[in-house]
Amino acid sequence: MKAVIIVADGPEHRFVSKCLEEALGNHLSGIVIERRGETSSLTSLKKTARRYGSLKKTVLRYGVFRAIERFITKLVRKFLRVKHRKIAALHMVIDQIPPKAYMSDKLPRLEVKSANTDECIKWIEDIKPDYIFVYGTGIIGKKLLLLPSLQTINLHTGISPYYRGSSCAFWPLYNKEPQMVGSTVHKCTQEIDGGSIYGRVSVRLSEDDDPYIAFAKSVKAGAYLYSKIARGLINGEVVPSKKQDFSIGKEYRFTDYTFIQEIIMEYQISSGKLKKMISDAKNTPLPFP
Repeated sequence: MKAVIIVADGPEHRFVSKCLEEALGNHLSGIVIERRGETSSLTSLKKTARRYGSLKKTVLRYGVFRAIERFITKLVRKFLRVKHRKIAALHMVIDQIPPKAYMSDKLPRLEVKSANTDECIKWIEDIKPDYIFVYGTGIIGKKLLLLPSLQTINLHTGISPYYRGSSCAFWPLYNKEPQMVGSTVHKCTQEIDGGSIYGRVSVRLSEDDDPYIAFAKSVKAGAYLYSKIARGLINGEVVPSKKQDFSIGKEYRFTDYTFIQEIIMEYQISSGKLKKMISDAKNTPLPFP
């Protein structure tokens, strides 16, 4: 059996990748790393042109009012130091793995802006994997999904089908359902987080946790579940899966999460209401312990 991992390059992706590498052992034949950020070699002129192009694309796709909303949302998140708080929470909850230390030097690797590029597809085709394990990348295209002889698998940091799509550690807290924070391992299909489920795990939150810690805990619990399922699949074990029922739950898009929800959640945190809500739910049974 051969396997390929496809991940992005944040702290959470490095942690999940390292767990998968240990689970897959000699079956792991390569890793693809999506690096979607700008490189440091870009001049300020190129950066300005790129930002202008991105703004123009946003206006054309969503309209002027939505483009303004996205701009305000970015400003609010910068003011609230969202990126910094997320990374700090990840470093607090999961092992800190330096960018150059989360895979063997002997392991073939490919770095791309998107896993759906012809270069990446050709590279994986040459490996002829039986399984592809995905986490944290852009949407996987149909060509890529068809490459493994057996299956493409994904880790979603949310409990499907109840919470599918984007920011699914945030929305349960926003919706006053802290017991619904967790992760799902499922077959990767063209439906977002919609493939048949191999396993789910709920996360028990502490009173002082916030959405950033909730996400980090989902990553950690999900990585261990993902590794267990990957180890079983790659060793030829029968790992049952269950089709999702889309009549329950919701798919959250990144455009659903605006500066309004950001400000409301910040108020919930600072006022102690989030702490009380988590405390009140401490005796609520976890749906997927």
